Amino acid sequence: MSLTNVIINVIGPEIMLKREIALAGSSLTFGDLIRILLNQHEGPWERILENDQSLKKRCTALVNGRNIQTLDGFSTSLYEGDEITLTVLITGG
Repeated sequence: MSLTNVIINVIGPEIMLKREIALAGSSLTFGDLIRILLNQHEGPWERILENDQSLKKRCTALVNGRNIQTLDGFSTSLYEGDEITLTVLITGG
């Protein structure tokens, strides 16, 4: 079985995580990654994801610096070495 290595960054209030993760399989999507993270990797996912695995309202997901909403959303393909950033937006003054 092939592995796809990606880098996960999570940034937000009181959250800072950078981790390389090896994902089993090829032809993986952002949605696949979310399911794998929730089921196999500890992290602050409850602060970023709704119960239905969608992004919370004040969160953004980037693949290689591009917002997934400008790509193919949760169907965005992931490739070896991709960098995924999940951010919780911070406001204030």
